[in-house]
Amino acid sequence: MIASEISRIRRNSCSFIFTGIAFLLLCLCSCKRDLHDDGIIQASGNMVEWDMFLNTSRAAVNADGSGYFENSDTVVVNVCNMQDSSSKFYTLYLSDGHWLPEISWREIGNDVRFTAWHSSVANGLYNASQTSSDYIHTLAVNQNGEGYDNSDLLFAQVRARAGEKVRLRFKHILSRLRIILESKDGSYSDSDLQKIEVGIMTPCQLSFNLSNGVLNTLYGYEWITPARQPDNTFLALLCPQKAESMNDIGWIRVKADGKEKILNIPETVDGKKFVGLEAGKEMIYRLNLQKDVAEDEFAGTTRWVYGVKEPAEGQWNADHTQLSWTEDCGWFDCNKINPSDVSASGDGLMCWAAAASNLIHWWLQQNSETEAVKSYKGPATLPSDMLHSEIFQLYKNNFPNSGEYPIKAINWFFNGVFQRKIYDTDPVSPVAGFFRDELGTQSLGNEYSGNDLARDRFNAIIKQALLSQ
Repeated sequence: MIASEISRIRRNSCSFIFTGIAFLLLCLCSCKRDLHDDGIIQASGNMVEWDMFLNTSRAAVNADGSGYFENSDTVVVNVCNMQDSSSKFYTLYLSDGHWLPEISWREIGNDVRFTAWHSSVANGLYNASQTSSDYIHTLAVNQNGEGYDNSDLLFAQVRARAGEKVRLRFKHILSRLRIILESKDGSYSDSDLQKIEVGIMTPCQLSFNLSNGVLNTLYGYEWITPARQPDNTFLALLCPQKAESMNDIGWIRVKADGKEKILNIPETVDGKKFVGLEAGKEMIYRLNLQKDVAEDEFAGTTRWVYGVKEPAEGQWNADHTQLSWTEDCGWFDCNKINPSDVSASGDGLMCWAAAASNLIHWWLQQNSETEAVKSYKGPATLPSDMLHSEIFQLYKNNFPNSGEYPIKAINWFFNGVFQRKIYDTDPVSPVAGFFRDELGTQSLGNEYSGNDLARDRFNAIIKQALLSQ
């Protein structure tokens, strides 16, 4: 039609005027069609511009540790139109810096959620995208060599409007475990450690929803072989899991000197409660190997002092380093009125007295059925709350607001002598010494220093305390 109009323009000027009017009407109609009822200008056919970035991956790596895609790399993208919930899959490949095939905003909508996936083994992602939204990702049983890269799976998600650059920041959707082998006593040499075999129990079949990135199901538990590194460490890509859902038949298997040892899921890692394996994060787990060492029933466990109830999950703070006191929890937390008040009338420097009061309340509660405690005539055995302890108040009434030793406070309350070491001839305070007849006149605590703080001796002291009542 355009060609015929042009020829008509050449034949007479009237046709030129008609053509101009027709062109103007066409432009007006086009503008009116692109204006949606809600006032939003609809996508006009411009192409999606991609900005895909890898925090880290099997792809090429920059000097700062970030990764980037290379030619022929492939990603599978789910495009969901947020206005009508329609979605479709695209498989893109990188060619000379451009992701192909190109996609126009006109065909996908104005408000779109992009969910993208990348794996070095692209066939599985592509096949799943052609049949459904569910993708079964398989972890290699042997993650040495290509097995590690083939197990990796990267994920990115972003919401964008028509005309905006689509910035996809890929991250690992699996969890990485780094096992470090050590022999602190030197019973295993470096060459010995190189001969040790390590296995990890994990589900190897992971079902992901390609539309939203959710891990739906996991199954196929197997012992996998992690990727051995030159420095006596092992790397493994594992299924993200919470600790309570992990397999209870064993977690790490160690083979050394012809023997096999299976380790269960730890209760703590680096002093913090083990809550599981998190997606996109690395956990470091150290194994200290010693030859001819007897089994230790305390190893890898959490123990509580006699009378203290194991706290519920909700009582911990976010990183499992602090607990809130609750009634009948079995322990006490006497608090100062004003921790910042270091004046003579304050209690900001009486940490030692508060700590001693906590221990005394615990002892009185654990021994409440004994004749000694039943006949006790001192301050209330239980505080009304953690700001109102009669025992703590007794210290504040009788001692200045300054630093002291908790052992002196313990001796004073039970034996009546405010000293670290006490003797029969020491004068007894008239307001303390509530159990002098029952407990004698010797110091009730031990102080440890020097070799007592070496590993084996320290462990023995702690174990004895935990086993005592």
